[in-house]
Parts: sequence; C-alpha cells; structure tokens
Amino acid sequence: MTRTSRLIAQALILALALAQPLDILSTNAALAATPGAFEGNPVQAFLMAHLGGYWWVEKALLAAFFVYVALTLSRMNKWTWALLATCAKTYAVVILCNFFHLI
Repeated sequence: MTRTSRLIAQALILALALAQPLDILSTNAALAATPGAFEGNPVQAFLMAHLGGYWWVEKALLAAFFVYVALTLSRMNKWTWALLATCAKTYAVVILCNFFHLI
C-alpha cells in the first residue's frame, strides 16, 4: 500500500468515525422535530427500542473502532476499498436525509 493510498484510506475511515456522532445528532434532531419520523434502519430501530436513551452507545463504540482501524491500517485489498467507499457514501446519504427532515 502506497503512502498516498494509506492516507486516503485513513481519511475515509476517520470520516466514518466522524459520521457516527453526526448521525446520532441528526437522528435525534430529526426524530424530535418531525412528527411521524422513524428510524429507517431496522437494526438501529431495534436498538433504540431496547436501549432507550442509550441507543447511541453502539455508534460511539463503532466510531472508536474506526479510529483504531485508521491508526493501525497496514494494507487493504480491492474488496476492502469497495466496502469502505460504500460505507462512506451510505453515511453521507443518511446524514443528509436526517438534516433534510429538519428543513
């Protein structure tokens, strides 16, 4: 893995880590501000129903995991790149949708 590709991968992984608190904040705001709004992800909806106000802990742990992965990254194959790119794009869409609920 070249230095440039490692820096790009680390930046994308750290962006995913940053996306977690943004997702938490935007989800809470959208659910509070929009009557009839609901969590679209069935896994996250399950966690919200069963963990109550602590539903965000899973996302905080995920963010910590992403930071760890970014700091210890040594190599990536093409499938890892594809998964990373897909996750980054998905989180961008989710956060934008949450913010559009607030407009």
